[in-house]
Amino acid sequence: MMPKPKTTFMHTDEIKTLPKPNKCSQFNMTRHSIKLKEKISYGQNEKPSDTIIAENILKNRLCKGLTLFIMVMHVELQATCSSLGYIEGNKCVKEPDCLEAIKDLIRFLKREDDSFEIRRELGNAQIVQNDLLHIIKWYSNDEKLFDAVIRFIMVMHVELQATCSSLGYIEGNKYVKEPDCLEAIKDLIRFLKREDDSFEIRRELGNAQIVQNDLLHIIKWYSNDEKLLDAVIRLLVNLTQPAILCFNNTVPTEKTIRNIYIEIESILQSYKEAFVDEELFNALTQKLGDLLKLDWEHRQEEDRLLIERILILIRNVLHVPPNEDREQRTDDDATVHDQVIWAIHCTGLEDLLLYIASSEEERNFSMHILEIVSLMFREQSHAFIIFLKQLEFLQLLDVSVSQNLVVYVRYLSSVGGRIDPVTRFLGIRQLSVANAEAIFSEVVSMLESFNFKLDKLVGVSTDGASVMVGCKSGVVTRLRQVTSGLLATHCIAHRWLSFEGSVQAVVDNYPALVSVFLEDNSAKALAMHKPITTYKFLYTVHYLADVLRHLCILCKAYQRSDIDFTEVNPLLLSTVEVLEGLRSESGCNISRFLSQVPAQPALDSLGLCTFDFKGHTIRDSAQQRSEAASACSQFVGIVIDNLRSRFTEEDDASVLGALTKLFDPSLYSQSASDNSILSDVSGTVSDFLSSCGVGSEPEISQELVSFVSYAKVQVARSAKVYSGVRDLVQLALRSRSTYPSVAVAAERLLVSPVSTVDCERGFSRMNLIKTDIRNKLAISNLENLMRISLHKSDMTNFNFEEAFNKLAANPEILARAGVQRSMTEKEKDERELEMVREQEKLQKLANVKKFSTRHSRFGGTFVVHNMKSISDREVIYHKPLKDVNEMTFDTTKKPKKKPKNRQPIKGQEVSRRSTLSIRLGLKEFCAQFLDNCYNPMMYAVKDILAREKTQDHDETYYLWAMRFFMEFCRHHSKQVDLVSETMSVQTFHYIQVQLFQYYEMIMMEKKEAVIWAKRVHLALKAYQELLHYLDMMDRSKNTQLMESSKVIKGNIFYMMEFRDIFLTLLKKFDQSKQSRAFLKDLIETTHLFLKMLENATKTNSHLVVQKKKTKKGRKKKKPTAQAPEPVPDLTQTELDDKWDEVSEELSALFQGRGEIPTDISPFDAASEVQEDQQRIDAMIKIQDALRENKPGEAIALIRSAREIWPERDDFGSEDISPEEEFMALREIFMANLPRKYHR
Repeated sequence: MMPKPKTTFMHTDEIKTLPKPNKCSQFNMTRHSIKLKEKISYGQNEKPSDTIIAENILKNRLCKGLTLFIMVMHVELQATCSSLGYIEGNKCVKEPDCLEAIKDLIRFLKREDDSFEIRRELGNAQIVQNDLLHIIKWYSNDEKLFDAVIRFIMVMHVELQATCSSLGYIEGNKYVKEPDCLEAIKDLIRFLKREDDSFEIRRELGNAQIVQNDLLHIIKWYSNDEKLLDAVIRLLVNLTQPAILCFNNTVPTEKTIRNIYIEIESILQSYKEAFVDEELFNALTQKLGDLLKLDWEHRQEEDRLLIERILILIRNVLHVPPNEDREQRTDDDATVHDQVIWAIHCTGLEDLLLYIASSEEERNFSMHILEIVSLMFREQSHAFIIFLKQLEFLQLLDVSVSQNLVVYVRYLSSVGGRIDPVTRFLGIRQLSVANAEAIFSEVVSMLESFNFKLDKLVGVSTDGASVMVGCKSGVVTRLRQVTSGLLATHCIAHRWLSFEGSVQAVVDNYPALVSVFLEDNSAKALAMHKPITTYKFLYTVHYLADVLRHLCILCKAYQRSDIDFTEVNPLLLSTVEVLEGLRSESGCNISRFLSQVPAQPALDSLGLCTFDFKGHTIRDSAQQRSEAASACSQFVGIVIDNLRSRFTEEDDASVLGALTKLFDPSLYSQSASDNSILSDVSGTVSDFLSSCGVGSEPEISQELVSFVSYAKVQVARSAKVYSGVRDLVQLALRSRSTYPSVAVAAERLLVSPVSTVDCERGFSRMNLIKTDIRNKLAISNLENLMRISLHKSDMTNFNFEEAFNKLAANPEILARAGVQRSMTEKEKDERELEMVREQEKLQKLANVKKFSTRHSRFGGTFVVHNMKSISDREVIYHKPLKDVNEMTFDTTKKPKKKPKNRQPIKGQEVSRRSTLSIRLGLKEFCAQFLDNCYNPMMYAVKDILAREKTQDHDETYYLWAMRFFMEFCRHHSKQVDLVSETMSVQTFHYIQVQLFQYYEMIMMEKKEAVIWAKRVHLALKAYQELLHYLDMMDRSKNTQLMESSKVIKGNIFYMMEFRDIFLTLLKKFDQSKQSRAFLKDLIETTHLFLKMLENATKTNSHLVVQKKKTKKGRKKKKPTAQAPEPVPDLTQTELDDKWDEVSEELSALFQGRGEIPTDISPFDAASEVQEDQQRIDAMIKIQDALRENKPGEAIALIRSAREIWPERDDFGSEDISPEEEFMALREIFMANLPRKYHR
């Protein structure tokens, strides 16, 4: 040890102004000097007392002495540290005074003050890493030395332990914090800021388990203490940060540092286990919900930081990797990660995450949400998609996937002298293919099986699907080809739906609804509370309640089983009349609401436009009132217009309307003439009946005139008897002998179906019968059970004895019932089992013959016939073989070793299957994420990435989300609009740019090549999913999706970079940097791209692609030709004469009498002329070809231009007919086109 320095350099008068020296006066003076230096450097306007004292001391020339004192102190500490020992080779050599030096260091630590100067100096000197740990390793047998080192380490950690003990304690079931809890947490944060590369503080806190024993309990019990909660969250964010971040994003390779890394990772895994606590996530959800409720103008910077820290904390917890050795969980078991996800799900935190992702106001947190979502599906990516495919396959096997056809028949039945229509269930058939041809064949065969004649078919009602009502080959069109006079109607119940009950419930329970949203902290409640507390919402809801009430009455009337067309129009007209009256705000709900609110917007005490409604504050404004009134009035107007035009859009509806007017008693007044009654219906009814083969039009017209006169007399005599349409219909049916044609018209009006509600009820009954448990129910048994269920009779009058006698009449049949089938199946199973056994025996016998009966350890010498050795003799082998092809002489050879950096990369992707409840919860989360969040969040993340406001490599989360959610959507809902944000040419370009950037980094940073290769793989999988989605759009029957896919493919096939990307990736594949999984995905993606390109070239004969630009040598300048003179305008007479000349050749070409060129294209991809100008030039080229009498070239140009620019139909639509194309060419020929830039 060095001798202690003396302080004789001070003057006597200066010593009197300082505190009295004691044992630690040297350290106190050092501390004061540090404070003096710090505060003097601040340069504050208001100088504290310490600063004034410092200035006085400096004036008294003490600064020089203090500086010298500090230097002496540090020299003594450094000399003590250098007396410990040194490293010589691989061994630690201690100094002779090593033990005394350690004791001196312990004494220094005991005399340390609040500045912790000694502790910081020792940390900077790294004596723990460089000296003490090596002394423990090499001199553990020296008990005194070992004990001194342990005492020193304990003294170093005493302050940390004291701080941890100042947090609090558990008393019973409650956690009690200490008075200095907040300060202790701040001290811990300061300790973590000062830790060195050994991360001693972090490891000590992990071993002390303050997260499990203190911090999490503080969050649960003291979440209302804002300052304390903020400090705890800050500390937890620091403690739970990924271990790799502590080591500069690289896993250490040096043994000692790697052990520290493994220790920190195990501590983080223990933290993650502690986070499996629903009470903890309840507290975090509650706090996060309260913060999100604050508007941006009321949200402080501290609130925003706390939201971000909570999200980062959740991210850190989910980022902790699993401990496979500790957990040892199999598939379908809940790991710690699954338990954390389940806690998030049960506490409603998922809803808050969805709200943040979908809200435009919270876009700053989009990147955090994307990281959390990606970590939620850790290890689930591949297994989760397989689960979706299995779930989809299971759905194909259950009751929901079988395509069934339900048919009801409507006929006339006479009961008590009155003829009325009756609807009955006819049958159900299972369809293998649900197209028009299959449905038509099943309907015809079903009618024939019940001995129904097709010529008796009068009408058909469908749900309006294109396969049913298609004008070219729909089922109705096919039925009309075999049945004359068929009336087809679109089900009225499929057009008018009412949500009157839901809207009225909102009106009646509005106060309770708002209270629930105020109390609930979920994202849905947060998103719904603001819009429902406005005047506009209340006005609209009350107005709709009045309107929908009358629409509900109409819907229920249309859903009656016995409804016919005679009741449709009266119900429509009455509903229209009532809705007209509601335009003036005369409904009961809207009138009551207007009486309870102020007539005009008024300001409250805070200067805001609000009013009180049923105990809640409602936001109001003049703009809201005008918008609400305008929207409701517009809605009622649209509803009335649709009701009035309900049955005027189809020819069959007009026929039914004419038949209804024919039998309407209200038209048969005494003042009405026969001609006025027949003026609107005579022609329509006569044409319809004559098309049905009833008679000729003159005969039918004469009969109608006679019936009108007869009906007019009957209505005048008995107005009460003939008050409705059905009454006159019954009169016509009773007078069949006198008016046979009119009777036929009455029958067709009665029996024509106008609704498919019975079929819908049949499907509902089918689902009740054919459940998941009975999904193998045969279609015949299902049909019988449905018929019994739909048309069951009263069982009290059923004669069970007669039924039993009929069943027991033949004992042999009764004995064999249900046995024959089972015996046959049993025999079949036995035969199959015997065949399998025989095959197994033959296989065993063949395997025995392959091997020698001699024991293998005796060896032997075998000669291989017909195989020469290096000499002229046959090959000799010294081991028995079962197959000559397995003979090899390389068993004793040692394979050539490859360097580690050249060995193939082994796939390290971990995939497991969680429990069913976790997977179903994640599936529901994905569905909600796609519906509400994907497009807005991906837009926000892309914007953040473009502005470079993220950390390095955050685009990998974007690529992962794109690939995962698009694949999920493709297997789940197949809705392109849910992922439209990333389904664009710009996305293809972005991924392509990222791929090439990653490849450049592989070449530049060879040490990180494997990591960059993984990023390449991630980008490739995102690109692959985009191609899969394009292929799915091509295979869909939606013309809009197919057109969008065609536009995108036209761009990616045109650009050279998109075509060459796969060839580049295949050429640069390196098995030492890229895995086999990457190669597999690359080959599959290349195959998919080539197949799509092949299909595109088959369907499009003029595929335009971009050529590679090659540098050419400079050519000699040629004298520029003079600009051509403008083409003189032709007169109309000259144009007509020229058109007469070219039109004959055009007609011949359209009729196939001539050849049309196929190598002409109006578009030049390498040209610098803009595309819009090339479109105009194409039109001018077509005109020039026509006027120069080149009709073949003109036809080729217009057809090629139609394929290149199909958007606005400038060159005609895709399905243009030859006649329309001929007229389009004439219009181009006659048009006066601009020729400013065209030669």
